[in-house]
Amino acid sequence: MSKPTSRPQPVRATERVVYWDVLRGVAVLGVLMANMPLMSMTRGLAFDSHELFGGLDAFGFWFVRVFADTKFITIFSVLFGAGLALMSEKAIEREAPFKRMYFRRLVALAVFGAMHGILLWWGDILFHYALMGLIAMWMRKLSPATLLIIALALLSVGLVINLAFAAADPEGFAEPGMTAAEAATERSRAIEEAYGSGSFVETTVRRWQDFLFAMLFMLIWAPRTLGLFLVGMALVRSGVILRIADHRAAAERAVRLGFPIGVLFTLGHVVVGTHPEGPMQRVLSLATLYLLGFFLSPAYMGLIALWTLGDTLAGLQRRLAAVGRMAFTNYISHSVITGAIFIYGRQWDQWNRFEGLLLTFGIYLFQMWLSPRWLAHFRFGPLEWLWRSAAYWKLQPMQREAAA
Repeated sequence: MSKPTSRPQPVRATERVVYWDVLRGVAVLGVLMANMPLMSMTRGLAFDSHELFGGLDAFGFWFVRVFADTKFITIFSVLFGAGLALMSEKAIEREAPFKRMYFRRLVALAVFGAMHGILLWWGDILFHYALMGLIAMWMRKLSPATLLIIALALLSVGLVINLAFAAADPEGFAEPGMTAAEAATERSRAIEEAYGSGSFVETTVRRWQDFLFAMLFMLIWAPRTLGLFLVGMALVRSGVILRIADHRAAAERAVRLGFPIGVLFTLGHVVVGTHPEGPMQRVLSLATLYLLGFFLSPAYMGLIALWTLGDTLAGLQRRLAAVGRMAFTNYISHSVITGAIFIYGRQWDQWNRFEGLLLTFGIYLFQMWLSPRWLAHFRFGPLEWLWRSAAYWKLQPMQREAAA
């Protein structure tokens, strides 16, 4: 066997897939919509609809729950797996080593994720992705069919685990000497105190505790995350994402089937999810929410694919593609902006969900304005540059003139 003849390199600008960039841009903005209640209010952490305050707050809750929750993180997870497969394919084409480079990439991502979770926002997903990526990396050479079979098995296991957790007696998770309701009230009080009026040290300690709790809780979602990674890898291995124009019919089917079925699950979730207090209600609420993403997410992906195959609103496509190319930087900046407003700006629990929704769209517009302007001068976003430099163990040329 011949030895690799070249170093691994980032994907060149001429190799980029417009659909992929636009989809990532839409996903990273959609993830902010889902995360905003968790970033701004104590009751958002519980995320139970019976804690709504009516009116616009209720509208904001259901808008996010129906259109964003689980949908965009599903797309984001698929794209992460697709990125793994694409980098592997490019390394094979160039006869360049892959495993060592990608391992460094995941280690760097884990470090970034831990820092993000402890210093900025406890709900970080990057650390979890790094751990799941270590497993997915060893499956990258499996056939598309095998990847999809394993993915289906993992997603099914993930659904069963989530439903079992939802059906569990809340009293079993309470602290000794407390009922589940009392434990939840105490936790909410501690969160409100730390994020609403705590010092920097108190806020950081609370965030560290919540980050550890979130990482343990993410173990429940591990099969789902890994399964979605494998779906993305299969889409690249089969050529669907890289040659989207050749798979227009598949995109149309995803739209035709995904939206009607997704609407049915949405209606079911609205009916059973209003007061998910009993075991059966909790199971049905979580089941419909879990399944929503598996139908609406492909529908979103298909709709965006059909859109990018034409030139309708081409300027908006370019802006979203720029946001997607800077997805890492934009994702972290969400935590910087919301932390500055809600925690250090002492606005925690001061905004309702509708007001948070308005802020979300304001951040969208800002990032769609800034991202293309940044990329007009630089090859990468600042965090993308740092991440790539760590992965390739070499400082990457940043300015466009240097890249030429």
